[in-house]
Amino acid sequence: MAEDQIPYIAKLKEFADSNGFASSTTTYGNKSRNVSTEDAPVIRIETNSDTKTTVEIARKIQNTIFHNNDDTEYDVVP
Repeated sequence: MAEDQIPYIAKLKEFADSNGFASSTTTYGNKSRNVSTEDAPVIRIETNSDTKTTVEIARKIQNTIFHNNDDTEYDVVP
């Protein structure tokens, strides 16, 4: 995680709260790519939804937070 990505954790938490979803923050021991020595934060949004609804939520996150649309191409990283 780079320094410019850190504000998105707060935005994702706000999204979860405003949409009635629980969220939690954790780390997996990965280091941030900045001057900080802290582990990179990871947010989990708990939607308890089926696959179709999860896709709709993900689309809403991409549109409202990252300003992407259905034409945006992504690289899938395993």
